[in-house]
Amino acid sequence: MTGEQEEALRLLQLKAAENAGDPKTLATYGIHLCKANRFEEAERALRHALGLDRNYWPAHWGIVLLCLSTGRPETARTHAEVA
Repeated sequence: MTGEQEEALRLLQLKAAENAGDPKTLATYGIHLCKANRFEEAERALRHALGLDRNYWPAHWGIVLLCLSTGRPETARTHAEVA
């Protein structure tokens, strides 16, 4: 990961902490964590987003990416159907 990508993740982390009740911010952070292969953190952020709004499709999409990246195709399929 480049320095710019690390800085972007750091800024997203700050924004997520400031907006812990906003599923959009948490899903965005989770998706970027997933792309950085930080899967445990990504799953926490995405599941938190879904806890705030279980129908928020970007969080479901993030879970799909996460599950496909970590070898869980059935869970990915379940979230893809909801999204």
